[in-house]
Amino acid sequence: MNDFGNQNFTGPDPRQRAPWTYQQQYLRGPGMSEKSKIVAGLYGIFLGLFGVHNFYLGNTGRGICQLLLTLVGWVCVGVGPIVSLIWGLVEGINILASHPGSKWHLDAEGMQLQD
Repeated sequence: MNDFGNQNFTGPDPRQRAPWTYQQQYLRGPGMSEKSKIVAGLYGIFLGLFGVHNFYLGNTGRGICQLLLTLVGWVCVGVGPIVSLIWGLVEGINILASHPGSKWHLDAEGMQLQD
């Protein structure tokens, strides 16, 4: 007889442990976008002058506006690229610092960005 009072007990030996494996999987459920918050934020910081982060998130109108402000503003006044650069930098930082539920954590379709 063993400690469990049953001679036919054939359960696993608690002294033997299976090797612990860890596989990180990103949960994607309803309302989750395939787009990354980190990628969008870095696009905003480094390529925000051209509105790349807005194109990436699907905000095509804002991306075109930012691109035109850079290209046309350079020829006309010279201030357009500076404004567009600050705009992209601020949006990039806001995206990186966002948390689920904030407006900066959404793509154009209203789906949450992945962290």
